[in-house]
Amino acid sequence: MSGGVILRKHGITSVILVEDDSSRQHSKATTKISGVHKIKDKKTGGFMIGQDMVFLLLVTEKVTIPVGLKFYQPDPVRSKWAN
Repeated sequence: MSGGVILRKHGITSVILVEDDSSRQHSKATTKISGVHKIKDKKTGGFMIGQDMVFLLLVTEKVTIPVGLKFYQPDPVRSKWAN
């Protein structure tokens, strides 16, 4: 069944897609975890070594369904140019 058919079957007529991102701090010596890079710490204004996870959620009046998860990684060419 397609997603639209399932939503209609359960009486869901209104949906929105929501993007949610969060940063997870890791040890300063982390080298073997995918997607680890230098991140601006929103709490302190400093920097930390961590991962940025981006979630895509389908939100309805009855249920919220996760539809995607990616680890954000900065473009190495742009990062080199910016430094």
